Amino acid sequence: MFKKIGIGLLLAFTMLVLTLNTSTETTAYATAPCTTLEECRELQQTTRDNIADIIEEEEEVSGYISEIQDEISTVRNDISNLEGNISGLELEILTLEGEITTLEGEISTLEGEISTLKGEVAALEGEIDALEGEIAILEGEIAILEGKIVTLKGEIAENLEILEDTEDRTEVLVNEISNRMRITQRVNNTNSFLVILSEAESVADFIRRARTFNRFATEDAELMDELTGLIEFQENLLIELGDQADQLQDQTDELQDQTDELQVQTDRLQHQTDELQVQTYQLQHQTDELQVQTHQLQDQTKQLEILRGDLEVEQANLEADQVELLTYETQMQDRLYELSVARMTQEEMEVAAAAAEDILARTPPPPIIVPTDPPTTAPQATVPQATAPPTTAPPTTAPPTATPPANAPPTAAPQATAPPTAAPPTNPPPTNPPPTNPPPTNPPTNSGLAHPMPGARVTSEFGPRWGRHHAGIDLAVSGNSSAPVLAAAAGTVTINQWHNSLGWYMVISHNINGRRVDTLYAHLRYQPSVGVGTIVSQGQRIGTKGNTGQSFGAHLHFEVHPGGWAWGNSVNPREWVNF
Repeated sequence: MFKKIGIGLLLAFTMLVLTLNTSTETTAYATAPCTTLEECRELQQTTRDNIADIIEEEEEVSGYISEIQDEISTVRNDISNLEGNISGLELEILTLEGEITTLEGEISTLEGEISTLKGEVAALEGEIDALEGEIAILEGEIAILEGKIVTLKGEIAENLEILEDTEDRTEVLVNEISNRMRITQRVNNTNSFLVILSEAESVADFIRRARTFNRFATEDAELMDELTGLIEFQENLLIELGDQADQLQDQTDELQDQTDELQVQTDRLQHQTDELQVQTYQLQHQTDELQVQTHQLQDQTKQLEILRGDLEVEQANLEADQVELLTYETQMQDRLYELSVARMTQEEMEVAAAAAEDILARTPPPPIIVPTDPPTTAPQATVPQATAPPTTAPPTTAPPTATPPANAPPTAAPQATAPPTAAPPTNPPPTNPPPTNPPPTNPPTNSGLAHPMPGARVTSEFGPRWGRHHAGIDLAVSGNSSAPVLAAAAGTVTINQWHNSLGWYMVISHNINGRRVDTLYAHLRYQPSVGVGTIVSQGQRIGTKGNTGQSFGAHLHFEVHPGGWAWGNSVNPREWVNF
């Protein structure tokens, strides 16, 4: 639709240029006085035709303005929808970022738990290593004891062999002692000992025989002692070997018990280690899954940010289209104003021509004189000049109309004459005077009032200026004399009229957080089309920057009145709006 309107606007501008040229030529022709009924009637017909053409063109321009306003409304709706979509995307992005933050927190927690479990696993593995070292030491000691047991068993085996030999020797001794005891018993029973001594042939033989008996007795005693010693030795040896075997076995059993206990502890620690390893693997798996979810959310966030960027670009394009449409609307409004001025001029011409025709119709023609001699100069017919019917001058609060100055445009139905306006001072101040008071360092951010002319710069601050109090702030856009003026907030129009100093101005009453706040917009180019009682929305176009009233350059004079509008109760607009 915007392209169609753009083409239509080009055609409209072509027609407007042609019409403007025609109107200019007609006006130049219409300003010539009419001296005859035919000229006056022809002048009236010409002005009627011009008025019809102007009215037709006004209707066309009004149609274009209506289409542009519809397109502006559509663009604003699209911008509003895009802003809603962008807000939705930003909310989704914030939600995803919150989920990412939560996941990152969970990942951090799991990583902390994994680190703790790894520390516990490392501690258990250290304990296992220590126990395995102790087990190795005990196993070494057991091996030593087992070696000693083997040695002792070898010694016991040797001792057993010795014991067997001793038993053999004991058996021999026992047999020999038994034989000797039997012999001794027989000797004792038969007194053989005395017989043997008595049978001695000599003392030497007796002594030899006695020594022999004595030797036998000694040998018997020795054999008995030897036998007793062998028996005692065997008994002691068996006791000692038994004690050593029992001691080694006790040590072996004790070391084996310690080994078994350490092995149980090792198995228990290994079981705990395995469980911790399983938990670690599970937590690591959960961490990996959360990492995957985090990456997915980050990808979604990037996609949403790209989409938001695309929407912001589209919004910027729509805002540029809106600015262009507003520019076209301003140009159409300018042209409509020019046509209104031209139509009023033609209507005045028609009235003047009708008055002249009426006078000529009621005035008899002059007598016809036939001169006898050629006159030196031809007589001129006396025809009264055409005059317009008298009009009543408007009051001082009414705007200029018929041929308004550049700073005072007419209303839709103007009068023929304009009231005098206050003359500017002999040496007018510069258009952009330096601010007399510095702006606040911390302007408001949530006052409820928006910028009435975005992109404008402050040309004059609130406060003392040129020896008087300046009740507002002046705003201007360099290079754009027809910048649109927007409502600073939603509200109701309470004043829409003309003032000799303020020019066309408007007051809007707002409800800001339950408090009445009025804003004033002055020096507008035309009388705003929104009437008193109209409800406007924030950012709605209410007029065009102008130069009406006591003004020294196209700008917007903006005031803020907390509690309601009244002369002298305005405050510094910087306390309410970021400029």
